[in-house]
Amino acid sequence: PPPPPPPPPPPLHLRKGAGDESNGASARSAVLAKFMSADDGSGGGGGGGTGTGTTSNNSNNPTTTAVLRRSLVQAQRPSVAFQRLQDALTKYADAKPRTLEWLLKLIDGIYRGKTTSDDQRAKMNMGPLPLIEFIFQHLAGVYGTRELVNQYAAQMVATQLSHGRDDVRIATFQKFLTEEWDLKVLAVFLDGSRRLSEAARIPCCDFPSDYAPKKGEATVVDVRKALWIADKLLFRRGAKAAIAFAQMLNSKGEAVAAAELDGYFTAPGHFGAEAQAVRFFEAQRAEFRRVSTAVFLDLLCSEFIRCESVMKEALPGVFREYDTDSDGYLVAQDVAEMVAALDLNAPANAAAMGLPEAPPQDPVFLQSQADNLWRLMGIAELEVRRQLGGLRGARLRVDGSIGDGNGDDDGGLGGGPGGGEEYDLTHGGGGGGGGLGLSGEFATSDALASLAPGGGSTTVGVGEPDRVCMKAFVEAAMKCDFLRLYVRIFRTPPPSGPLSNRGGAPGAHANYLISPRQLNPDGTPMEGG
Repeated sequence: PPPPPPPPPPPLHLRKGAGDESNGASARSAVLAKFMSADDGSGGGGGGGTGTGTTSNNSNNPTTTAVLRRSLVQAQRPSVAFQRLQDALTKYADAKPRTLEWLLKLIDGIYRGKTTSDDQRAKMNMGPLPLIEFIFQHLAGVYGTRELVNQYAAQMVATQLSHGRDDVRIATFQKFLTEEWDLKVLAVFLDGSRRLSEAARIPCCDFPSDYAPKKGEATVVDVRKALWIADKLLFRRGAKAAIAFAQMLNSKGEAVAAAELDGYFTAPGHFGAEAQAVRFFEAQRAEFRRVSTAVFLDLLCSEFIRCESVMKEALPGVFREYDTDSDGYLVAQDVAEMVAALDLNAPANAAAMGLPEAPPQDPVFLQSQADNLWRLMGIAELEVRRQLGGLRGARLRVDGSIGDGNGDDDGGLGGGPGGGEEYDLTHGGGGGGGGLGLSGEFATSDALASLAPGGGSTTVGVGEPDRVCMKAFVEAAMKCDFLRLYVRIFRTPPPSGPLSNRGGAPGAHANYLISPRQLNPDGTPMEGG
């Protein structure tokens, strides 16, 4: 008799290097492992399994260690959408890549839909959806049935892996999908994309939003317009930082052809001979250059991440400067003095920016900024105290006895006598079997900090704190554009590393970016300014 046929190969997610379900490894497919793992060859069978690991060939994604770490955290406690993507990639592990044009069209539709979704949710005081969750909503609106949506999601990832190293547009999308770049960075990307499609408000070569020099390539933007958009989204920065970014962007561009200038040059507010005079003046000042919109948006996001990182590192130093008594806390008076000193119209700051005469400081504006910052700091302080398991430093009047006094559990309040005793929560010990309500002396807000000594459900009413620690200040300051503008201008250095200076004189572009202009009351550049 003829020999029996060979057994079929095992599914991709059970082959060597993808883990073994019998040994407790996850059942991810090889495609998912390749997509979500590091590119240094690490990985392989987890949870007791064995394997060789999967190496990504995407050279546009250097920070893969952080991506892998985040992926593992998500895998331990995955969201519904993330788990669905895992299941889809496992079921459709053999999904074949589609064309690059199909993927780029899909990505463009996702971005446009995400912009609309974020705007609608913002009007309802809701935060933006995670990108993976929105992608499934988008695919459901396009393809309908759940299984068809899962199949196309797997094809999207397979196509992305196939073409990612060849196109910066796909590499950028992958950073958002793997959450290497978070929702804040995605918001900057989407806002930059929206502004690229709007009419220019400065003299430049304003290309149509769908104009690409060659079919299939990314659209282009005049470097002048790109720098204007960067100034809006990154805030004003110091001269060195602004010039370095302009040099980086200019070096990646190419000269605008004369025919393109004839067809697309615009000078808002000028027409006919005046517009031609503006064009001649701009050409004398700096060469007209264009850059890929995909390259510009990628650099914009990278610079935003760098500037935010610099700000977070600089804020502890700002805190210590105004912690006058060096007790590790700021009070309302410290914050008021900080706001007055960091205002751009303060004499020292105006002189540092080269302004001949500083306009007078507006006390009403300064008070509103101090109040807003103090409010944000109070919210952050309450959250810090809640995370620490108690209201550090607060004095509360306790009604009733707390626990049995044996101090078995760490944190919370120690046992003590009943009947209206005061406790300093800074030195609270353990408490057994809590569960009694504590009424705070300063319970003037609806914020609650939860304590659970001994496994109980004790709650404490909390009012506005009278002092704020460094951690709360940093968290609040990251939401305050007043402080962000100060740090951008005075404490943000240029990016480290050599910068290319080929292809024209970028200094004129940088000078255009950082030239003095009118500011809104909150310190941001005026529209069209």
